[in-house]
Amino acid sequence: MTHKYDVFISYRRDDGAQYARILQLQLEKRGYKVFLDYEELTDGVFGDNIKEAIREAPIFMMVLTPMYLQRSMEKDSWVREEIEMAIDAQKHFIPVDPDHKFNGIPTGTPSGIAGIVGTHQHSAIDFGQALGATIDLMARNRIAPYATKGSSSATKWIWAFAVIIVVAVVGLIFLYFKNQGSEEDIRTYGKTYSEQLLKAANANDKLAQYYLGLALENGYSITVDASQAVEWYRKAAEQGLDSAQVNLALCYLKGIGVTKDEQTGLHWLQVAANSGNSDAMANLGIFFINQGNKSEGMKWLNKAQEKGNDKAKQLLQQLQ
Repeated sequence: MTHKYDVFISYRRDDGAQYARILQLQLEKRGYKVFLDYEELTDGVFGDNIKEAIREAPIFMMVLTPMYLQRSMEKDSWVREEIEMAIDAQKHFIPVDPDHKFNGIPTGTPSGIAGIVGTHQHSAIDFGQALGATIDLMARNRIAPYATKGSSSATKWIWAFAVIIVVAVVGLIFLYFKNQGSEEDIRTYGKTYSEQLLKAANANDKLAQYYLGLALENGYSITVDASQAVEWYRKAAEQGLDSAQVNLALCYLKGIGVTKDEQTGLHWLQVAANSGNSDAMANLGIFFINQGNKSEGMKWLNKAQEKGNDKAKQLLQQLQ
Protein backbone atom coordinates (compact mmCIF):
# COMPACT_ATOMS: atom_id res chain seq x y z
CA MET A 1 0.00 0.00 0.00
CA THR A 2 1.31 3.44 -0.93
CA HIS A 3 1.10 6.13 1.75
CA LYS A 4 1.33 9.89 1.48
CA TYR A 5 3.86 9.71 4.33
CA ASP A 6 6.04 6.92 5.67
CA VAL A 7 7.03 8.51 8.97
CA PHE A 8 5.33 11.02 11.27
CA ILE A 9 7.82 12.71 13.63
CA SER A 10 6.41 13.79 17.00
CA TYR A 11 8.59 16.06 19.11
CA ARG A 12 8.62 18.89 21.65
CA ARG A 13 9.56 22.18 20.00
CA ASP A 14 11.38 23.52 23.05
CA ASP A 15 14.14 20.90 23.13
CA GLY A 16 13.53 18.55 20.19
CA ALA A 17 13.17 20.72 17.08
CA GLN A 18 16.82 20.47 16.02
CA TYR A 19 16.80 16.66 16.32
CA ALA A 20 13.50 16.33 14.46
CA ARG A 21 14.74 18.36 11.49
CA ILE A 22 17.95 16.30 11.17
CA LEU A 23 15.94 13.07 11.33
CA GLN A 24 13.72 14.41 8.56
CA LEU A 25 16.68 15.39 6.36
CA GLN A 26 18.43 12.07 6.87
CA LEU A 27 15.35 9.90 6.28
CA GLU A 28 14.38 11.85 3.16
CA LYS A 29 17.89 11.25 1.80
CA ARG A 30 17.16 7.56 2.19
CA GLY A 31 13.97 7.87 0.17
CA TYR A 32 11.32 8.06 2.91
CA LYS A 33 8.40 10.49 2.98
CA VAL A 34 8.43 12.30 6.30
CA PHE A 35 5.86 14.56 7.98
CA LEU A 36 7.30 17.27 10.23
CA ASP A 37 4.87 19.96 11.32
CA TYR A 38 7.10 23.03 10.77
CA GLU A 39 7.42 22.21 7.11
CA GLU A 40 3.97 20.89 6.34
CA LEU A 41 1.65 23.24 8.23
CA THR A 42 1.47 26.33 6.06
CA ASP A 43 -2.27 26.91 5.91
CA GLY A 44 -3.02 27.31 9.61
CA VAL A 45 -5.22 24.19 9.78
CA PHE A 46 -3.02 22.59 12.42
CA GLY A 47 -5.35 19.88 13.73
CA ASP A 48 -6.67 18.62 10.40
CA ASN A 49 -3.22 18.28 8.86
CA ILE A 50 -1.87 16.50 11.92
CA LYS A 51 -4.74 14.04 11.90
CA GLU A 52 -4.37 13.31 8.21
CA ALA A 53 -0.62 12.78 8.51
CA ILE A 54 -1.01 10.37 11.45
CA ARG A 55 -3.62 8.41 9.50
CA GLU A 56 -1.38 8.25 6.42
CA ALA A 57 1.97 7.39 8.01
CA PRO A 58 2.42 3.76 9.16
CA ILE A 59 5.27 4.81 11.46
CA PHE A 60 4.96 7.18 14.43
CA MET A 61 8.39 8.37 15.60
CA MET A 62 8.74 9.92 19.07
CA VAL A 63 11.77 12.12 19.84
CA LEU A 64 12.34 11.42 23.54
CA THR A 65 13.97 14.63 24.71
CA PRO A 66 13.65 15.43 28.45
CA MET A 67 10.56 17.62 28.01
CA TYR A 68 8.69 15.40 25.55
CA LEU A 69 6.87 13.15 28.02
CA GLN A 70 6.37 16.06 30.42
CA ARG A 71 4.27 17.61 27.68
CA SER A 72 2.18 14.46 27.35
CA MET A 73 0.90 14.95 30.90
CA GLU A 74 -1.01 18.08 29.85
CA LYS A 75 -4.53 17.18 28.75
CA ASP A 76 -4.76 19.83 26.05
CA SER A 77 -1.27 19.39 24.59
CA TRP A 78 -0.71 18.46 20.97
CA VAL A 79 2.03 15.99 21.94
CA ARG A 80 -0.46 14.01 24.01
CA GLU A 81 -3.17 14.17 21.36
CA GLU A 82 -0.75 13.06 18.65
CA ILE A 83 0.36 10.02 20.64
CA GLU A 84 -3.19 9.04 21.62
CA MET A 85 -4.33 9.30 17.99
CA ALA A 86 -1.43 7.08 16.92
CA ILE A 87 -2.29 4.53 19.62
CA ASP A 88 -5.92 4.42 18.47
CA ALA A 89 -4.76 4.01 14.86
CA GLN A 90 -2.41 1.16 15.91
CA LYS A 91 0.66 2.69 14.33
CA HIS A 92 4.15 1.22 14.48
CA PHE A 93 5.98 3.20 17.19
CA ILE A 94 9.67 4.08 17.08
CA PRO A 95 10.81 5.93 20.23
CA VAL A 96 14.07 7.72 19.40
CA ASP A 97 16.63 8.41 22.13
CA PRO A 98 18.71 11.34 20.77
CA ASP A 99 22.26 11.50 22.13
CA HIS A 100 21.14 9.35 25.10
CA LYS A 101 18.99 12.15 26.50
CA PHE A 102 16.10 9.90 27.55
CA ASN A 103 16.13 9.68 31.35
CA GLY A 104 13.14 7.47 32.04
CA ILE A 105 9.37 7.76 32.06
CA PRO A 106 8.35 10.49 34.52
CA THR A 107 5.72 9.89 37.18
CA GLY A 108 2.37 11.13 35.98
CA THR A 109 2.76 10.06 32.35
CA PRO A 110 -0.61 8.70 31.13
CA SER A 111 -0.56 4.90 31.41
CA GLY A 112 -1.24 4.27 27.71
CA ILE A 113 1.63 6.54 26.66
CA ALA A 114 3.95 5.12 29.32
CA GLY A 115 3.13 1.65 28.03
CA ILE A 116 4.03 2.57 24.47
CA VAL A 117 7.35 4.14 25.48
CA GLY A 118 8.16 1.32 27.89
CA THR A 119 7.36 -1.64 25.65
CA HIS A 120 8.77 -0.49 22.30
CA GLN A 121 12.46 -0.73 21.59
CA HIS A 122 14.23 2.63 21.63
CA SER A 123 16.44 3.58 18.68
CA ALA A 124 19.52 5.33 20.03
CA ILE A 125 20.59 7.95 17.49
CA ASP A 126 24.03 9.53 17.82
CA PHE A 127 23.87 13.06 16.41
CA GLY A 128 27.65 13.21 16.34
CA GLN A 129 30.18 11.07 14.50
CA ALA A 130 27.92 8.03 14.17
CA LEU A 131 24.89 9.89 12.82
CA GLY A 132 24.74 8.13 9.46
CA ALA A 133 25.46 4.69 10.88
CA THR A 134 22.84 4.85 13.65
CA ILE A 135 20.17 6.18 11.30
CA ASP A 136 21.00 3.45 8.77
CA LEU A 137 20.54 0.83 11.49
CA MET A 138 17.17 2.25 12.51
CA ALA A 139 16.01 2.62 8.90
CA ARG A 140 16.98 -0.92 7.99
CA ASN A 141 15.54 -2.65 11.05
CA ARG A 142 12.67 -0.43 12.18
CA ILE A 143 11.43 1.59 9.18
CA ALA A 144 11.98 -0.43 6.00
CA PRO A 145 9.65 -3.32 7.01
CA TYR A 146 6.70 -0.92 7.39
CA ALA A 147 7.30 1.88 4.85
CA THR A 148 6.99 2.18 1.07
CA LYS A 149 9.76 4.31 -0.36
CA GLY A 150 8.95 6.92 -2.96
CA SER A 151 11.21 8.76 -5.33
CA SER A 152 13.92 10.50 -3.26
CA SER A 153 16.33 13.31 -3.96
CA ALA A 154 19.21 10.86 -3.49
CA THR A 155 17.75 8.55 -6.12
CA LYS A 156 17.30 11.43 -8.55
CA TRP A 157 20.89 12.48 -7.92
CA ILE A 158 22.17 9.00 -8.76
CA TRP A 159 20.27 8.90 -12.06
CA ALA A 160 21.51 12.37 -13.00
CA PHE A 161 25.05 11.29 -12.23
CA ALA A 162 24.56 8.22 -14.42
CA VAL A 163 24.30 10.44 -17.48
CA ILE A 164 27.85 11.64 -16.83
CA ILE A 165 29.63 8.55 -15.45
CA VAL A 166 27.68 5.38 -16.19
CA VAL A 167 30.27 3.01 -14.82
CA ALA A 168 30.33 4.73 -11.43
CA VAL A 169 26.57 4.51 -11.13
CA VAL A 170 26.59 0.81 -11.91
CA GLY A 171 29.06 0.37 -9.10
CA LEU A 172 26.89 2.38 -6.70
CA ILE A 173 23.80 0.37 -7.59
CA PHE A 174 25.74 -2.84 -7.02
CA LEU A 175 26.78 -1.62 -3.58
CA TYR A 176 23.22 -0.56 -2.82
CA PHE A 177 21.76 -3.97 -3.49
CA LYS A 178 24.55 -5.49 -1.40
CA ASN A 179 23.23 -3.36 1.49
CA GLN A 180 26.55 -1.55 1.79
CA GLY A 181 24.98 1.88 1.42
CA SER A 182 24.86 4.48 -1.32
CA GLU A 183 27.56 7.05 -1.98
CA GLU A 184 25.26 9.72 -0.58
CA ASP A 185 24.96 7.80 2.69
CA ILE A 186 28.69 7.15 2.91
CA ARG A 187 29.41 10.87 2.53
CA THR A 188 27.25 11.57 5.58
CA TYR A 189 29.23 9.28 7.88
CA GLY A 190 31.39 11.15 10.35
CA LYS A 191 29.48 14.42 9.92
CA THR A 192 27.82 16.01 12.90
CA TYR A 193 24.24 17.14 12.74
CA SER A 194 25.38 20.76 12.93
CA GLU A 195 27.41 20.25 9.75
CA GLN A 196 24.34 18.78 8.07
CA LEU A 197 22.30 21.80 9.14
CA LEU A 198 24.97 24.20 7.93
CA LYS A 199 25.04 22.56 4.50
CA ALA A 200 21.26 22.83 4.15
CA ALA A 201 21.21 26.37 5.59
CA ASN A 202 23.83 27.55 3.11
CA ALA A 203 21.64 26.08 0.36
CA ASN A 204 18.98 28.57 1.52
CA ASP A 205 16.76 26.01 3.28
CA LYS A 206 14.82 28.30 5.62
CA LEU A 207 13.98 25.49 8.03
CA ALA A 208 17.61 24.48 8.31
CA GLN A 209 18.51 28.14 8.88
CA TYR A 210 15.98 28.30 11.71
CA TYR A 211 17.17 25.08 13.35
CA LEU A 212 20.81 26.12 12.99
CA GLY A 213 19.87 29.32 14.78
CA LEU A 214 18.33 27.25 17.58
CA ALA A 215 21.46 25.11 17.83
CA LEU A 216 23.74 28.17 17.96
CA GLU A 217 21.59 30.02 20.48
CA ASN A 218 21.22 27.07 22.85
CA GLY A 219 24.44 25.12 22.31
CA TYR A 220 22.91 21.93 20.91
CA SER A 221 26.09 19.93 20.17
CA ILE A 222 27.68 23.12 18.90
CA THR A 223 29.42 26.11 20.51
CA VAL A 224 26.98 28.81 21.57
CA ASP A 225 27.15 31.85 19.29
CA ALA A 226 24.14 34.10 19.82
CA SER A 227 25.17 36.67 17.20
CA GLN A 228 25.40 33.96 14.53
CA ALA A 229 22.07 32.56 15.72
CA VAL A 230 20.49 35.96 15.08
CA GLU A 231 21.86 36.04 11.54
CA TRP A 232 20.45 32.61 10.70
CA TYR A 233 17.10 33.52 12.25
CA ARG A 234 17.15 36.67 10.12
CA LYS A 235 17.77 34.72 6.90
CA ALA A 236 14.86 32.38 7.65
CA ALA A 237 12.63 35.24 8.83
CA GLU A 238 13.22 37.19 5.62
CA GLN A 239 12.09 34.10 3.71
CA GLY A 240 8.80 34.22 5.60
CA LEU A 241 9.29 31.47 8.22
CA ASP A 242 7.12 32.66 11.11
CA SER A 243 8.85 30.61 13.81
CA ALA A 244 12.15 32.26 12.86
CA GLN A 245 10.46 35.65 12.91
CA VAL A 246 9.36 35.01 16.51
CA ASN A 247 12.85 33.97 17.65
CA LEU A 248 14.45 36.90 15.86
CA ALA A 249 11.95 39.22 17.57
CA LEU A 250 12.74 37.78 20.99
CA CYS A 251 16.47 38.21 20.41
CA TYR A 252 15.89 41.91 19.70
CA LEU A 253 13.50 42.34 22.63
CA LYS A 254 15.91 40.68 25.07
CA GLY A 255 19.19 41.81 23.54
CA ILE A 256 20.40 38.28 22.80
CA GLY A 257 23.19 38.29 20.22
CA VAL A 258 22.21 41.77 19.07
CA THR A 259 21.73 45.23 20.53
CA LYS A 260 18.36 45.43 22.27
CA ASP A 261 15.84 47.10 19.97
CA GLU A 262 12.17 46.93 20.99
CA GLN A 263 10.93 48.55 17.79
CA THR A 264 12.57 45.91 15.59
CA GLY A 265 11.45 43.15 17.94
CA LEU A 266 7.84 44.32 17.83
CA HIS A 267 8.02 44.57 14.04
CA TRP A 268 8.95 40.90 13.67
CA LEU A 269 6.39 39.77 16.25
CA GLN A 270 3.72 41.68 14.35
CA VAL A 271 4.78 40.13 11.04
CA ALA A 272 4.59 36.63 12.53
CA ALA A 273 1.30 37.33 14.30
CA ASN A 274 -0.24 38.60 11.06
CA SER A 275 0.65 35.28 9.43
CA GLY A 276 -1.25 33.46 12.19
CA ASN A 277 1.59 32.42 14.52
CA SER A 278 0.08 32.00 17.99
CA ASP A 279 3.47 32.20 19.74
CA ALA A 280 3.93 35.66 18.25
CA MET A 281 0.47 36.65 19.48
CA ALA A 282 1.21 35.36 22.97
CA ASN A 283 4.53 37.22 23.12
CA LEU A 284 2.87 40.42 21.95
CA GLY A 285 0.40 39.98 24.79
CA ILE A 286 3.21 39.50 27.31
CA PHE A 287 5.09 42.52 25.98
CA PHE A 288 2.13 44.88 26.24
CA ILE A 289 1.15 43.66 29.69
CA ASN A 290 4.73 44.20 30.91
CA GLN A 291 4.51 47.71 29.45
CA GLY A 292 1.39 48.38 31.49
CA ASN A 293 -1.01 48.19 28.54
CA LYS A 294 -3.20 45.40 29.89
CA SER A 295 -6.08 45.85 27.44
CA GLU A 296 -3.81 45.48 24.41
CA GLY A 297 -2.01 42.59 26.07
CA MET A 298 -5.23 40.75 26.86
CA LYS A 299 -6.39 41.25 23.28
CA TRP A 300 -3.32 39.45 21.92
CA LEU A 301 -3.44 36.72 24.56
CA ASN A 302 -7.07 36.01 23.68
CA LYS A 303 -6.15 35.81 19.99
CA ALA A 304 -3.38 33.36 20.83
CA GLN A 305 -5.69 31.27 23.00
CA GLU A 306 -8.20 31.06 20.16
CA LYS A 307 -5.41 29.57 18.05
CA GLY A 308 -4.83 26.90 20.72
CA ASN A 309 -1.74 28.43 22.36
CA ASP A 310 -1.18 26.79 25.76
CA LYS A 311 1.04 29.57 27.12
CA ALA A 312 -1.65 32.17 26.41
CA LYS A 313 -4.30 29.99 28.01
CA GLN A 314 -2.27 29.63 31.21
CA LEU A 315 -1.51 33.36 31.38
CA LEU A 316 -5.15 34.30 30.90
CA GLN A 317 -6.15 31.96 33.73
CA GLN A 318 -3.56 33.63 35.99
CA LEU A 319 -4.70 37.13 35.02
CA GLN A 320 -8.41 36.51 35.62
